[in-house]
Amino acid sequence: MSTMISRLRSVPYSSQVSLEALADIGELKYLGRKIGRVPRGGRARVPLKLALSLMESGAARPDASALPTLSEINRLAWLETKSDELQHVDKEFYVRAYLLVRSLSSEGEEAERRLKFVKAILMDIVRSRLQKIVRAAVSDPKPSKELLGNLALEEEALYLAVCEVVGSWLEHMRRVVEGVAYG
Repeated sequence: MSTMISRLRSVPYSSQVSLEALADIGELKYLGRKIGRVPRGGRARVPLKLALSLMESGAARPDASALPTLSEINRLAWLETKSDELQHVDKEFYVRAYLLVRSLSSEGEEAERRLKFVKAILMDIVRSRLQKIVRAAVSDPKPSKELLGNLALEEEALYLAVCEVVGSWLEHMRRVVEGVAYG
């Protein structure tokens, strides 16, 4: 399980997000990587950790065109609940959803109802996808490249960890059934 936690902790460092500069941003450097200058109104793709820092300082906000739309989220929720198959999501779906929730949170009271609705739909997606991921790992604990291609970064970490646990448990139980486990 610690591998899963390490993978989840690396998401803020490995994910790239689109930002819109609210002010002129001088040359950016992050973890040895040069990003360059971003003029007010300009857009840049930066690591999530840096994006959060720039958002906190008020220098930038998420690029609205890169966030999931309500119709995209509704469509995914509908497809996930109506189909037995895991739908394809981009690797950074939850990162983008996180930024959407943060954006809605900063809009004040009038967006509060919409925010609650978005959070509820996102949790429906999470629960539905969780069930399918666990079911896939239990039915075959050998990770599937095809399935991995449909998963977000956070889901990949979960799927690989569940496959590892289920595979180890099945191997142990095979040894029990063969009479060689406890000797």
